[in-house]
Amino acid sequence: MITLPYQDFAGMVTSLELITELGADEIAAHSRRLTRMMIDWASDRDDIEIVTPTDPAHHAGIVSLRPASPKKVSAALSAAKVAHSLREGAIRLSPYFYNTESEVEQVLQLLSP
Repeated sequence: MITLPYQDFAGMVTSLELITELGADEIAAHSRRLTRMMIDWASDRDDIEIVTPTDPAHHAGIVSLRPASPKKVSAALSAAKVAHSLREGAIRLSPYFYNTESEVEQVLQLLSP
């Protein structure tokens, strides 16, 4: 005998309805705009190393940047409740369709020393 997580199914269905309503192509385009925004910002700086491939053909919905003080930046991001991970000295961010350009700008400010 098992107990099925009906509340999880309801949440999943609602999420899938939203994704269907917005459209997969528009969601992907928005994510690409946000990741490009981060990469363009970092490419204009000499204090941030871009770990993510810079060729758009090799982009995913993930951007990894290595600031001068990654642990300090990670702590600031955590304090600001920004979901991220610190991996191999780089800050890994994954903007998605629910993120805004304004939120990305706030994250970029936190990445600045």
